[in-house]
Amino acid sequence: MINTKIEDERAMYGKKVRVVILAGQSNMEGHAWSQYLANHFDNEMVAKYHSGYDIKISYNNDKFINHSTGQFLRVKVGQGASTKQFGAEVGMAEKISSGNTIATSSLYFIKYTVGGTSLAYNWRSPSSGFVGDCYKELVEYTTAQLEKLLTMNLNPEISAFCFMQGESDAAGDESNLYEKHLTLFIADIRKQFSKYTHPRGLFFIDATISDSPLWINFQAINQAKYNVSQTNETNVLIDTISANLQFHKEPILEPDFAHYDSDGEIKLGHLFAEVLINKGLLN
Repeated sequence: MINTKIEDERAMYGKKVRVVILAGQSNMEGHAWSQYLANHFDNEMVAKYHSGYDIKISYNNDKFINHSTGQFLRVKVGQGASTKQFGAEVGMAEKISSGNTIATSSLYFIKYTVGGTSLAYNWRSPSSGFVGDCYKELVEYTTAQLEKLLTMNLNPEISAFCFMQGESDAAGDESNLYEKHLTLFIADIRKQFSKYTHPRGLFFIDATISDSPLWINFQAINQAKYNVSQTNETNVLIDTISANLQFHKEPILEPDFAHYDSDGEIKLGHLFAEVLINKGLLN
């Protein structure tokens, strides 16, 4: 919880805004192709996905391969692995905007993602005894963007950390340590950003990985995620398998079994947004 002294120091920056952090590997980054959206949604909705939402996002994908140059931009397609792809942010913005739960101009996403990375190595946090490159860069990028909001005369308060990761750990021999590393990762993230955390605490919203045949240990990873979600009321786990997120139909004629299809990626965003809304994290 934020102590009174820190809250007083931040109060001088002006308008309070909600911040949601998006992090993980490629299915958070977004490998869904914008061109296939028309196969699942009407023209009006597709146009909206392209024109964007009032919610702002600063993003850094694959170590500045596709990024927002440190600026906060309207959430829309093109902010994924490439300018022709998109991530969970689009479905999140759609669901939140349609719910009228918050002045969307007061909501900011900070997204840091790197495809093909594991919690066993890249996302390892300090308490594990080893700091991975993705953890280090996530902290650096997120901190810089929070400080940027302060320079914009805004008072950022983090409501939640949304995590979509685990596929790389499920493809190898590291799945047996996933629960331990995830527990430490969450604790370190909460400690790292305590200065900016909502008084209710930092909600950690995780998601199960798909049952794609590529992820031979997906059950072990998802069980580890479930176990961690039961240890704290501010840990929440989304079940993407029960939600039937599709990953085996796109690209057409050459499906990519590692990544969600365009409709699956939109639904992933909806699932994250539903937790934010139902838990009252945007109020």
